[in-house]
Amino acid sequence: MTRRLPAWTAPVVAALALRLALLAIVPIANNQSGDTPDYAALAHGVLSGYGFSTDTSPAHVSTFERPPTYPLLIALVWLVTGKSWVALGVVQCALDAAVVALLHDTALRRLGAREATLAAWLYALLPFPAGTAIQFMSEGLSGFAFVLAAWAATRARDAERAGRWLVLAGVAMGVSALTRPYLIPVGAVFGAQIALEQRRARSLSWARTGVAIALFGAACAAPFAPWVARNAWASRAYGAPFVLVQAYASRPPYTNMHTKEFDGYMASFAEPFVWTDTFKPPSGGYLSPEERAEVAALWVKIEAGNGVMTPEMNQAFARLTRERYRAAPLRLYVWRPVSMALKTWFSPRASTFRVSLDGGSGLAQGSRALLGALLLINASTTLLALIGVAVVARRSRLDAAFLAAAPLALTALLVWLATRETRLTMPLYGLLTVACAAGSVWLTGRVRARLTARSA
Repeated sequence: MTRRLPAWTAPVVAALALRLALLAIVPIANNQSGDTPDYAALAHGVLSGYGFSTDTSPAHVSTFERPPTYPLLIALVWLVTGKSWVALGVVQCALDAAVVALLHDTALRRLGAREATLAAWLYALLPFPAGTAIQFMSEGLSGFAFVLAAWAATRARDAERAGRWLVLAGVAMGVSALTRPYLIPVGAVFGAQIALEQRRARSLSWARTGVAIALFGAACAAPFAPWVARNAWASRAYGAPFVLVQAYASRPPYTNMHTKEFDGYMASFAEPFVWTDTFKPPSGGYLSPEERAEVAALWVKIEAGNGVMTPEMNQAFARLTRERYRAAPLRLYVWRPVSMALKTWFSPRASTFRVSLDGGSGLAQGSRALLGALLLINASTTLLALIGVAVVARRSRLDAAFLAAAPLALTALLVWLATRETRLTMPLYGLLTVACAAGSVWLTGRVRARLTARSA
């Protein structure tokens, strides 16, 4: 008697084929961002024996700017294959295809067979995860680790002995957050949600729930421990300030240009669905022609000084920010965070293909038709995901929280940080596809019921 293949086999094969086809079609250089050279230099440093440094000089001063996990993945692949970007891309495609199987099993255990099948096919064929998988950036690795954590948490809920699954969920969440450190608060929310599930599923006392939290937290912290120890050693060895995880934006032009006053002014703009390049003046949203003219004059000084901000320029940006909030409090205190939250999830996600409407930030310029199509796909997917969370909440609030808690925490964090890069949500995109599958199954069921009633 022949053994049947797992139900996720077909979507996994389709996902891998799509990603490998994209990898073959898209030029390797187009998959490299401004961060890629640093990742490659760090991998080269590891393979050469001088550790985490982007320096080419013999001093090889350690860097604190990049977390270690993605450079270590590159180093591991290149240790086996030599410096091959194609081999690295193939490994990333394989990891992202494995996400399909993990999502299928997660959705099957929480929602049902139809939702599991649809979630697997959505993740396999939607353009955004496929486009992310072939880029030489860390979101793909972080997304794989996050979905692994979600799958392990689901197994922990159903297992007779949950300990090993909680450990796996914690380690995977730790790897995901260490790869993309802005996910650390999201990991805390995720851990609290897992503990609540354990308490409900096993009727645990609060004391035993605390043990579950401690077990998950210790496992989550385990990937960070060697890195923090390395940072402590490097700070003493090179006389640098101690950095816990990551010293972001420690190089020009960030150290020159991104002062508190400048960032505060730029954060007062909310342009839904439009990328705002912080190396250019805002493209819209000014409250008066005078404000636009003054900012244009300030930008002339910024470019002339190579991004160096003088005290006078900082004072001008601080004054402009105060004037903006006084002139439009409803727009800036209410609509701004709402519009940023909408953009975070409903935008075209064009950066997953390294294109933008105006070709800013080193991205290729995409046509309005392409961006319109991406907007339609992503907005529809997100809307169905919101419907799915509401539908799942009718059956199980814990399953609805499983789908929504981490994305909501990430949304609040990105709005607070005034970050407009939608690629930062890609590590959680697997949850969105599961929620979208739930919404789609419910909606098609309603339509089928209506059609049946009319025919009767």
